[in-house]
Amino acid sequence: MASDTVRRLMTRGTLNAARATRASRFGFFRIGTSLQARREDFGDSTTIANSQRSVFGEFGVNVETSQAKFKVIRGFRTLTGNEDVDVSRTLRGELWVAPNIWGYDRFGFGPALTAHVGKLVPNGFTTVDVFATSLFTSAGLDSGGVKGKAILALQPGARHAVIVSLSGGIQKNPYPGEEFDLGLTYGPRGYPVHAFTGDRVFFTMAEYRWVAVPEIMDLFAVGLATFIDYGGAWYNGSPKRTGADTGVGLRIGSIRATSGKGAARIDLVYRFANDVFGDGWLITLGSGFPFDRL
Repeated sequence: MASDTVRRLMTRGTLNAARATRASRFGFFRIGTSLQARREDFGDSTTIANSQRSVFGEFGVNVETSQAKFKVIRGFRTLTGNEDVDVSRTLRGELWVAPNIWGYDRFGFGPALTAHVGKLVPNGFTTVDVFATSLFTSAGLDSGGVKGKAILALQPGARHAVIVSLSGGIQKNPYPGEEFDLGLTYGPRGYPVHAFTGDRVFFTMAEYRWVAVPEIMDLFAVGLATFIDYGGAWYNGSPKRTGADTGVGLRIGSIRATSGKGAARIDLVYRFANDVFGDGWLITLGSGFPFDRL
């Protein structure tokens, strides 16, 4: 199996200024500017002193608007606690300018877009997030990426929850270490860490959860879950690599926690074989949802 090692050390400073032309409990409209300076050192893992050093600077302007809306949901990330879920409509547009006199080989500019949309549905909610970034130069598109994630959470009963998620993305010329990376804690949980890496990714997950014991010593709750995962990551031009698993698990959530990574999970997973890993049963540990970082 081909492999490579690179060390990247980045030091970054950012100065932001913004003014809201409209602000109320219903939302806001904001205009801002940003100035950023970065120093990046690249080298292999054994020769830090001989690493290549580069210094860059960028200037950006942005516009952001939001129609604020939050809903108190019980037992989404935790098992029984109340949580604020963001079902607002938020849109942010940015334009970054990268002059060649600030460390770049040629002048470039980079539009970026971030969008979040939420909606209440019967017995639950759904959210959609999209993030896109790019850098254009005289030679065309130098680098960039687009990724999105959709979540549907339903609570058909007081102790029951169904969570479905779909994520996907593509990249061009990502920085070393910023490629999509699935395995173990994030992505299909039946595969080891870094099992799927690349500039193309997708991940789907469905989980049914039942709170078996709502309260133990007024500290935590215990639930049971069953789930199925399917997803993968690969590089453009390489064979598509995917994996799937299914299983059952134990969920332990704090009653007093108001935020955080969510309930701890202990899963008994059956992994389906792919081109690298064989099938079989295994136990995995984690917290929150396996789509959180996608």
